[in-house]
Amino acid sequence: MEPTNDRWRKAILSERENGAVHKPMIRGLSHFEGQKNAALILGDASLVQSKYLLDTAGFARVVDVDSSPTLLDDDIISLDDTRLTRVLLPFDQYEFPVNTFDFVYGKSIAFNPKETIKTVLKNIFDSLNNGGIYAGEYAAEGDSFRNVFYTEEELNQLHMEAGFKIIAIIHPPSIETEGLVRPGTAHTIRVFTKKQ
Repeated sequence: MEPTNDRWRKAILSERENGAVHKPMIRGLSHFEGQKNAALILGDASLVQSKYLLDTAGFARVVDVDSSPTLLDDDIISLDDTRLTRVLLPFDQYEFPVNTFDFVYGKSIAFNPKETIKTVLKNIFDSLNNGGIYAGEYAAEGDSFRNVFYTEEELNQLHMEAGFKIIAIIHPPSIETEGLVRPGTAHTIRVFTKKQ
């Protein structure tokens, strides 16, 4: 059964077919040294990153929060696989459990409305165990695919206010890309933090 009201489905299926594991997530994992009990991904309806965290990175369980019904597909990770919890909600409506996750990846955090980002970041911080890592990728001015933009200074301030220790903020050069939906410019800022 293919969802008909999912405007992101075509792009998500393209991402699933490509199967690429995101470099920011891999970099975030490189800073992680603790137990691999639970991870949270914000925005991976393709399930590619969730599958990597479960099958390659070795997390016992993953919670994947996304507003796209494509999250509920059964082909990448079986709906019977109890290691994955799928939550069909926008990030700012998800009830983050406290002191639960060892690693959080904000794959699609750039799509979260700017007016709720402070609350979402505080919730992410509270949901992490001590020593937990949060890695997020945000859009910078000039990005063609998202309409919520940040500066490095804004992101530094927002994450510090939420309580995070900044490990690194990386602002890679913008690149022209075919994208998942249309050609354009990808211009992002990657933030790597730790809860101490």
